[in-house]
Amino acid sequence: MSIEASPAAPPAEPVAAERVRKAPLYWRVLRLRHVHPNGWQRALLLEGVFVVAVVLVLAGNASAWTLLVLPVVAAVVVKANDLIAGGLKSPPQRSDKS
Repeated sequence: MSIEASPAAPPAEPVAAERVRKAPLYWRVLRLRHVHPNGWQRALLLEGVFVVAVVLVLAGNASAWTLLVLPVVAAVVVKANDLIAGGLKSPPQRSDKS
């Protein structure tokens, strides 16, 4: 029994879905269209707000609901900022100078 070597096939083209870089989860969950926070801003908005909520609860300055409410409020503010930014975009102006 002999095993014949097959000719090397050309490398397959990457799948189209792999070529397109996925947007970060934060952008997809909030469906952001106009505001695109980068990595450190997303970290500040997620982990930073959660850490502040934990510190407030442990210090006794806030109730346990703060752990849930504060990150949600931060996400709502980011989404509102995205909607406002989209509303402020004006269409290109045509100049009718002759």
